[in-house]
Amino acid sequence: MKPSDNNKNGKTSSPHTTSETNQADTPSTASATNQTNTTHATDATNSTSPANPTNTTDPPSRPYTSRKRKLFILRLIIILVVFLVADLAFLYITIFSKIIPKYFPETTNLIEQAQPENNDAEQPQQTSTELNEDPKVKENVVIEPYRYDKEEVYEGAGYFEDFITIAGQPAYISSPIAIDSDKPSPIIVYSHGSNTTVSTGMDSEFMYDLREYSEIFTKEGYIFSASNQHGANWGSPEAIADMQNLIENIKENYNSNGDIYLIGYSMGGLPTLRFAFNYPENIVKIALLAPTSYASSYTEADFNAIKDIPIKIWHGNADVNVGIFLSKDLVARADLFDVPIELVELPEKGHWDVDTELITNINVFFSYK
Repeated sequence: MKPSDNNKNGKTSSPHTTSETNQADTPSTASATNQTNTTHATDATNSTSPANPTNTTDPPSRPYTSRKRKLFILRLIIILVVFLVADLAFLYITIFSKIIPKYFPETTNLIEQAQPENNDAEQPQQTSTELNEDPKVKENVVIEPYRYDKEEVYEGAGYFEDFITIAGQPAYISSPIAIDSDKPSPIIVYSHGSNTTVSTGMDSEFMYDLREYSEIFTKEGYIFSASNQHGANWGSPEAIADMQNLIENIKENYNSNGDIYLIGYSMGGLPTLRFAFNYPENIVKIALLAPTSYASSYTEADFNAIKDIPIKIWHGNADVNVGIFLSKDLVARADLFDVPIELVELPEKGHWDVDTELITNINVFFSYK
């Protein structure tokens, strides 16, 4: 009861009454206070105790932190992509820009044509890839770009390739693209070994060997050719006839001066020598590579026919297929009739080391200019 209520009843509280009241209220108030404190303590304990999940207060979620982490990862990925694109661009500029002009000239020409013209800057002289627009071609050069199918021309080569059949035998002929009418080309006839054949297409490693010969000799102005010669012929009359047919075909259809250079490899040495014995006219020089020969069967008349023709032999002393003794016998036999033949002995070279490997040596020996 509030003091104001006592005053209304006309009662006055004495000091003793107050003391009793205080004494009576004190334990009760303390008890209530203790209970309240105990309750708060218990609640605090329960709120922090992991053993009572009912009263556990979960920490507040952090959606902002999670979103921030995702943004950081996204930015990192973008930075990595930018660096990767920059690296690829640098790789293209420093490497591909050098490779493309070398191996893809057509692509380079398209890029150059797409670039805007700068009339203020001095433009370099443009070299056309078309044969009839080449500024380097002299006025007295006869060019026949439509005579052959250009698709048959080896890309980047300076010569035409013909794959033809003469009297039933496949033949390969390569001629310079630019033919000087004032300087017709001499003819090279290559006679192959027993394990290779000439075909009407680039379908064997041997045909690519012939192309390798063409790349060198057409640059020097030669017409390079090879006949199948009835395969493994061993110098048969049919092989000799094939060589003669090939030469006549070239004389009729190409700008040739009729000079003949012969190359015989391995078994090809037999038809090469036999052709020279029978048709020495117009033969300028003969190169023999690890040749097979029947020296003892060659007569004085044979050697007299070729006595004015320079002949050079390259033979490896490690050749187990065609021994070098065959070349030495040929040189000795020719020497009996005062016909000089030069023999170059190649140390530690086998039979397969003296074909295309000696193209440069043969070119120097022929030395046609």
